[in-house]
Amino acid sequence: MQNHIRREKWLKYRFLIAFVVITLTGACCYQLWLENHVYGPGAWQHALAYVCLIVVGASGYYAWLALDEKWPAMLWLVLYLVVLITFGVYHGINIFTHRLIYKVNPLFDETRKLFMSPMPFTLFYIFIKKTGRLQVRADNTGKSATGDDDGN
Repeated sequence: MQNHIRREKWLKYRFLIAFVVITLTGACCYQLWLENHVYGPGAWQHALAYVCLIVVGASGYYAWLALDEKWPAMLWLVLYLVVLITFGVYHGINIFTHRLIYKVNPLFDETRKLFMSPMPFTLFYIFIKKTGRLQVRADNTGKSATGDDDGN
């Protein structure tokens, strides 16, 4: 019984843990590496931006897996994969052609900053909470933490 209570509390804290990890990762990456050019050349900054995006995406995915429904986790994963693939293609074109598309560069910079911030996670959380679909799993039996068998 105590294991069940501990697991229920842990699942509720997943969202808070993910929010803190996303916030700290985005802030550190933005302040230390991306906006301060003392810490490394451009290639290192781009590599660190990918690492930060992967950490933010994985943290959010970890939190969304706590829900009864799987579509929020899959939507989060697809969203971050699309962003990573798009950035990879854009930077790959720049590396192989040695041309920067200067008119598109600010768009990619702002998009990177957006997806490294906690704003998408927070907006997604509010959206799911307002739709009434935020039911945290209590265990692997399919029952929600609120005690309802049907998850409502």
